[in-house]
Amino acid sequence: MASHSERKRHVCANRPDGNCLVVSLFRSFQLRWCSQPLPLPTRRHPHRLLALLLLECNGTLRERDEIACQLWPSDELSLTRPRLRLCLHGLSECLPPFRDEDPWIVRDGTRLGWRLDSPCDVDAWSLDRAEQELRRQVDSTPTAQRLRIAQLQAALTMYSGPLLPMLDDAWLGEHRAHYETAYRRISIALFDHLVTIGDRNEALNTARQLVLHDSSDESAHMRLIQFYMDDGDRESAIRQFEICFREFQFLGVAPSHEMESLVTDIR
Repeated sequence: MASHSERKRHVCANRPDGNCLVVSLFRSFQLRWCSQPLPLPTRRHPHRLLALLLLECNGTLRERDEIACQLWPSDELSLTRPRLRLCLHGLSECLPPFRDEDPWIVRDGTRLGWRLDSPCDVDAWSLDRAEQELRRQVDSTPTAQRLRIAQLQAALTMYSGPLLPMLDDAWLGEHRAHYETAYRRISIALFDHLVTIGDRNEALNTARQLVLHDSSDESAHMRLIQFYMDDGDRESAIRQFEICFREFQFLGVAPSHEMESLVTDIR
């Protein structure tokens, strides 16, 4: 799997001609060219190939046989090689023409990859860029804090749902886990920045949204409970614990010692 930290560039930014292929991978699969929707191939195999190229072959080349084996792991190469050729043909037909050469896919003998300098941006890449920004220190000035908050809020709007839920490829599991973690880290960072500048209403909304996103996330419940406690809202803190406890009962798990200790402090 290609390192997510490698996808930092936004080659569509500030393009004078406005030409950009925008790909949505969260919740649904969508392509847009110059702000206009593009029809997707009627068969799903080209979708799977495009997703693999964008997520694992962006700026890197991989052997065609390796890609074919990843797309059809239980079939022999004698079957998967022609399927891959058909997928490439179908994908080429749905991607917009842009230059004399193929601006999207690099074909180097037996290897394939997504062209790093292609005029393309992907919602998943935007989430990656936002997560990478978390490693950069931010000035403590209100202006810098608000700028970071705006960046984090914009990044969270990119994550509209799970990564490619219509596809069941095993190789996507690691990517889905990565973006779930990225969403959570960005949400927590946004919450912390909002608390820092004293915007407790937005901080509360962010904490609630994190719980709604994954009601089994105990740390999200604890963050919300602690928020209520800091505000002196004991009733809401207890109610949030009861919501968490019912969810855990349904899942057949017990609250952690940290959660029990937090609730003891409330009572």
